[in-house]
Amino acid sequence: MHKFDIARETLEEILDKKVPFNIATKSILDKNSVPQEDRALITGIVGCELRHHLLFKTLIEEDLKEASEVNQTSILLALANHHFYQKFDEQEVIALTFKATKIDKKVLENFLNSHNDKNELIPAKYEKGTFEYLSLRYNCPVWLVKMLIKHYGRGLAFKVLQANTKPVVQSYKVEGIEIGKVLLDNNFAPAPVDGMVVYVGKGTAKNTTFYKNKNLLPEKMAFKATLDKIDFKPASNVAVFSGYNNTMYVDLVKRLSLETHVDLVTPDMATYNEAKRLISIYGLKNTALYQEKAASLLACISNKVDYFFMLARNSNFDLLRTNADYFLRFDRNEIDTIMNEQRYSLDEAASLLNDNGQLIYMIPTLNKKESKQIVTEFLLRYPAFSLLEERQYFPFEEFGSTLYVARMIKKAK
Repeated sequence: MHKFDIARETLEEILDKKVPFNIATKSILDKNSVPQEDRALITGIVGCELRHHLLFKTLIEEDLKEASEVNQTSILLALANHHFYQKFDEQEVIALTFKATKIDKKVLENFLNSHNDKNELIPAKYEKGTFEYLSLRYNCPVWLVKMLIKHYGRGLAFKVLQANTKPVVQSYKVEGIEIGKVLLDNNFAPAPVDGMVVYVGKGTAKNTTFYKNKNLLPEKMAFKATLDKIDFKPASNVAVFSGYNNTMYVDLVKRLSLETHVDLVTPDMATYNEAKRLISIYGLKNTALYQEKAASLLACISNKVDYFFMLARNSNFDLLRTNADYFLRFDRNEIDTIMNEQRYSLDEAASLLNDNGQLIYMIPTLNKKESKQIVTEFLLRYPAFSLLEERQYFPFEEFGSTLYVARMIKKAK
């Protein structure tokens, strides 16, 4: 089976069956016994298409009328290869696309050649600066473009959209050795957060000796910066609800004394298994792990705590840069359900907090309805709580993170 056809099969899994990119690629590549040296080629063109999916779909719908009655997956990949990827032979791709669609080869060739200038791919009818233009330029749904501009203004929204097209910074907290030893390796550079480094080499830091020796803990800089601001009382009780994948609780537990008990709750099996793996890898002895929904925290946490970290399930816009298929599986209609979960998760956490205890709400989103509005509503419902800190981190700032943080304290009666 040709590598281009394997890429087409992979893309169909993602577009038609809504299978996540990483699962679809592994499944199809394994099924076809693709050798390791060819896997990057196939996943590369699929990822390239997904990064420009809205634009490519628009070009096909407006300029290739013959495609209206056929499966367009091959044409999407042909566009990706023609404009950006350029790893497959053009005539070979056209022949394979013809075989899959029965669209005349000359028509396909003319269609690709009519869009040779990749700097001017967006149709002229979409004026620069309009919602539709920005949507196609940054592969972002119109509704999200409108939301960002409404919440933050056009200038800041543009910075966010631009930042989301750039690679994510690989940041690590240094553990067990002097940070200077890590920085002797030219693959690492100082991070703007104390005790952290960023990986600037090729590939991933997971192949380095530092990572294999557990001297590097992968962590978002905004998470560590938040923990650095908290002066933990000795022998405190701590609870964490982790509704999305992160390593913050590893850093948190390693900061605390062995007398401190930590209850870690995750809402689903995938997050639970990942937490269980990290607890084992880093030897977190004083951590009790539970799988429970946010609405049932009282079922697994029996004693009140001094610090409650609420990392509620959310729209998680920080995934825009890492998940090329994020919007293909994101259900905008689910936001109201998510916000209700955020409300009652904070209610549960509030009931479990000791007087003078802190409730820390941390969600990687730019949606003010999930962040500022939720916290404002909470403070109105619970006058015993007051705001210690509120911060929105943006992906274009030095920490490279999308994260909203609200630290609240419960006053003594």
